[in-house]
Amino acid sequence: SVSGSRRNPGHRLRLPMFAMSASDFTTEVPIPDFTFFTYSKVTGVKSSHWPVLSAEIARSAPRWDLRRDVLFWRGCVGGSRIRSFLFPRFRNLSANALPVALDADDSGWFGRHKEVYTSLPDQCKSKFLLHMDGNAYSAGLKYKLACGSLVIVVRSSYHEFFYPGLVDGQHYVSVAAPRNIGKNEQSYVHTRQFNHFVKELANLLDRYQSPQGAYEAQQ
Repeated sequence: SVSGSRRNPGHRLRLPMFAMSASDFTTEVPIPDFTFFTYSKVTGVKSSHWPVLSAEIARSAPRWDLRRDVLFWRGCVGGSRIRSFLFPRFRNLSANALPVALDADDSGWFGRHKEVYTSLPDQCKSKFLLHMDGNAYSAGLKYKLACGSLVIVVRSSYHEFFYPGLVDGQHYVSVAAPRNIGKNEQSYVHTRQFNHFVKELANLLDRYQSPQGAYEAQQ
């Protein structure tokens, strides 16, 4: 954002903007976004107001040993670079590529694909929740953290105001995003990047499937 006077165009100050998220490439100051107040995408709950919703999620989440051994993701694929890269390849992933089952599907904009839409409390029934960028940042991280599941974050350059209070390996675990995923890259580059991503993902899941890892995931 540029602040200055039209009469004195030389006296301009470049000031950061307040924004719903910031990135590594800009100078925005992230503030709580509208989803903390109400979010029409969130359905199947009493209220999407964050203080009410976070308590409902925490209350409804089952014990760790009663959750499904599944890596779960729901969201809108369209418009997201990382989701558009990963999701079609997830569909062709062999059943034994990961140590747990993968349940990932495109629920569409505003949960338009009703046949695969899953409410937040139902998402909490899985031990492992995947989080990745949307068009820019994704507002879904706070909901997944409230579940008490192990959240696996695909690393991103975007961050919300509360991210500095989170510690990788304590509040969540992360995996590097595939690089060189542009449309102009050769298909073998995409395949290599995806295979490397899946290997890193499998290593993380292997660790947290062990008794020690399961204990750490619940802390």
